[in-house]
Amino acid sequence: MPRPPRHVRSAQGRPPRRWRRWQHSAVALVVFLVAFLLFLLLLLLGLLLRLFFLLLRLFFLLLRFLFLLLRVFIF
Repeated sequence: MPRPPRHVRSAQGRPPRRWRRWQHSAVALVVFLVAFLLFLLLLLLGLLLRLFFLLLRLFFLLLRFLFLLLRVFIF
């Protein structure tokens, strides 16, 4: 059985050339996905922080209102 031409054969222990051609784009895709997930995580963290500060602000407004009611009805 004749051996395939040199450009078709792969070196010992290395993946075929066809697969190696897509290897870089696979690495780029993984890096892009990781960066995108980090971006989404930061976005979610920012939204949660904003919600926390909004709730804190509402809590202090409610506290002020309760103290005002206390002052009006008790004194």
